[in-house]
Amino acid sequence: MRKYLFFAIAATVLVSCSKPEMPSVPTEEIVPNTIITYQSFNGKQVIPHYYNYDTTTFGAIIISNTFQEGSSVAIGTIKFDRPITQIGDNAFYGTYIRSITIPDSVTYIGDYAFRATYLARITLPDSVKSIGKYAFCATSLTSITLPDSVISIGTYAFASNDLFEIILPDSITSIEEGTFSNCFSLRNIIFGKNIQTIGNEAFSSTNLSGVEIPDSVISVGERAFEDCEWLGRVVLGKGVKTIGKEAFGKCKRLLEVYCKSQEPPVLGSETALGDPQNSVNYKIYVPQGAVDAYKSAWNNYSEYIVGYDSDTI
Repeated sequence: MRKYLFFAIAATVLVSCSKPEMPSVPTEEIVPNTIITYQSFNGKQVIPHYYNYDTTTFGAIIISNTFQEGSSVAIGTIKFDRPITQIGDNAFYGTYIRSITIPDSVTYIGDYAFRATYLARITLPDSVKSIGKYAFCATSLTSITLPDSVISIGTYAFASNDLFEIILPDSITSIEEGTFSNCFSLRNIIFGKNIQTIGNEAFSSTNLSGVEIPDSVISVGERAFEDCEWLGRVVLGKGVKTIGKEAFGKCKRLLEVYCKSQEPPVLGSETALGDPQNSVNYKIYVPQGAVDAYKSAWNNYSEYIVGYDSDTI
């Protein structure tokens, strides 16, 4: 009897001496699309430009901005009180931001949003519909993927970048003035099938070696491809009606221009298709049955116009 009593007392003591259970700490619930992560070029915190703690810039209010200073690979985190809907005008203008992830609730990238930054990497979510003027002008971007959701891109939006190639989605119908101008590394452009207008200076001073303008394009703006030093071959689609002043001016290596339309487009200047004096090999190829029409309309180029069969291009 004493033995059983002893074990009962010992069990009671063990139970009473055991550590009490700690209350569980609730984990913070992250509301979707309320976080922007970024890296900075100089290893310091990036503070949005002209941010006044209202909803004007991001459609939400910043409640924290954390960053481990001193490390170029450290990740900064900006947290908002609700899902953000835009990267507003001037949001990161002139900052040291190097890369950024944007939530898929954002529909608008504002004017000058990343202008004059060190931005080298960015992924645009499928929610983005509009990109404002000068939004990515004068950054360090070497590539960017434009999602099919984008329907408008503002003037000079990607000017003065280090882009190598641009693929435009079918959702884009117009390339505005200066959009990709002064991208000295730009070597290739793939147009979407619904492009109708190419604006003034859209691709001026780029490194393109060849351009094939789709049949959907109606007009090519003034100086659209001016001063593309390495441009050697141009194909003008069947739908082109007007070619602006000096559209291909100062393209010193331009040797071949192929015109697919039976009707000569209206030229904005006598050297809209380049200066034939730059090379004895300069030629303009037009459909066989339209040679006379082209020579009559383009008198300045008449001696350089020759017919081609449809299988030549």
